[in-house]
Amino acid sequence: MFSNKLLRISLKIRLAFTYTLFFFISCILIFTVFSLRVYREINRIGDEELFRIADNITDLYHNSLQNSRNTIVNDSRSDYPESDRAVLEKRFPGMELISADRLESLNNSSSAAKPTNYYTAYIFHRNQYYECRVRRDGSVYSKLIKKNAGLRRLREQLDAAANPQKNAEKALKQKFRELGRFHGQNEFFALIWDYENEKYLMHAGAKPAVLAKIVKHETTPSTGFEIEKFRCIYTDIPDLGRFIVGRSIKNRDAIIRQSLMIFVGILFSGTGIGVAVAWLIARRFIRGIKQTTLAMKSISDGDYSYRIAEIPYNDEEIVTLMETFNDMNERTENLLKDIKMMSDNVAHDLRTPLTRISGTVELLLSRRELSDEVRDVCVSVLEEILRLKSLVNTIMDISRTSAQPDSLKKESIDLTGLIRNFCDFMLPAFEEKSLKLTTDLPGNPLIMTVDKTMFQRMLANLIENSLKFTTSGGTTIRLHSKEQSAILEISDTGCGISPQDLPYIFDRFFRADASRHLSGNGLGLALVKAVVTAHNWELDVKSVPGKGTSFIINMPNQTGVKE
Repeated sequence: MFSNKLLRISLKIRLAFTYTLFFFISCILIFTVFSLRVYREINRIGDEELFRIADNITDLYHNSLQNSRNTIVNDSRSDYPESDRAVLEKRFPGMELISADRLESLNNSSSAAKPTNYYTAYIFHRNQYYECRVRRDGSVYSKLIKKNAGLRRLREQLDAAANPQKNAEKALKQKFRELGRFHGQNEFFALIWDYENEKYLMHAGAKPAVLAKIVKHETTPSTGFEIEKFRCIYTDIPDLGRFIVGRSIKNRDAIIRQSLMIFVGILFSGTGIGVAVAWLIARRFIRGIKQTTLAMKSISDGDYSYRIAEIPYNDEEIVTLMETFNDMNERTENLLKDIKMMSDNVAHDLRTPLTRISGTVELLLSRRELSDEVRDVCVSVLEEILRLKSLVNTIMDISRTSAQPDSLKKESIDLTGLIRNFCDFMLPAFEEKSLKLTTDLPGNPLIMTVDKTMFQRMLANLIENSLKFTTSGGTTIRLHSKEQSAILEISDTGCGISPQDLPYIFDRFFRADASRHLSGNGLGLALVKAVVTAHNWELDVKSVPGKGTSFIINMPNQTGVKE
């Protein structure tokens, strides 16, 4: 029973804990869903950017390749006249004809049979570039070209027309350099991997040592994958290799960590606020029940006059509970008053007839002419009448003591001597049952202000109960002073009281199952309780079934101890 009480948890705490747990789990679920959405969205945006870079690289390669193949150079070296070539070789021995442009005469007329063609030749002689034209009279016009950028571009155009893929790769290298400068070396990488020759054709950003694991990763081109702290995608460029591009996930992880820290802060702050709110809600919900519980506790202590005076609640269920409790308690109080009144009236009304009957029987017994049979019947009737008179007197004493505690005739008496004398009186009864009666009393008088008669009856009832329910062992009576109180303890080794019966042993006429086969009327402990209450003392009972029972009476306001 005690362990079950320890395991009990207040409804208010359970409501607050449930609300807080629901709030905590809800926040976790919301954050998990939100984090997954953010994670996927960041990856999607990053993958789209990487695919856009891959598309740009692929388009750049194909466009450069197509433009190189479509390059048209106005080159007429094959049509250049041999006569003009001979004149130029005479003027510039060992020259190299680089290019020749054909131009129609600007002086063409309608009378001319056919137009005259002029050629402009570009030659290389002794590390110099010249622009030359052979006139009609066989003379040569030549012009030194000091800056040869234009002829270099011409060479590049001719080379591009001859090898378009080389020109496209050159364009890609230029683009790779731009990507490396724009994205940085550690946050980004791009590479073209030649699987046939197992080598890098070009790369930008991260170092090749980091890229070694990436080029060996296999996945579908339409999805991104993560390796070595990079989020990567790849696409194949025909006739060139596999283009792989990736971006560092440090920024993404930093965003997620920051979001996690913010969430944890919000979670704990919100949980604290949630606990406070839940506690207030539970407190408001429970306080009506708590007030009703206090009222029930007062009733269990015997105060049936307790009412829940104020009901300042708007909750219909709580208000209904408290009003119903007040109605029930009022009816119970009235019923108990009627029962007590009836028992008191019956006891009062029986006292006089019983006294007359007992007097008549005693008078009848005084006659000598009665036969033995009639005398035995009269003795039996007299015993029953005396038992009834004792029962009636006990009921009257309980009622008077409970209703009028000020009517007690209190006086200063020596509890030590009183208890010792009573124990001497009860000792033969214990010896008759082969039981021990042990006392542990102070050596000096212990003076207390009590009603001597009621104290004796209380002590007699407790000791007689101990004697009645003890079959082996005995009874121990202890009296000692503690601070400003006297402690009286009466312990026995009897049958004990079951936990189910313990709360009701002080009720009138209550008898436990273990005592029904013994004589008694169930009023002894009720009188003990009335005497203790009337003196403002405290009564505690400890009992273990099969081992014994202890009644402990704490009697405060000790008036003195005489040596």
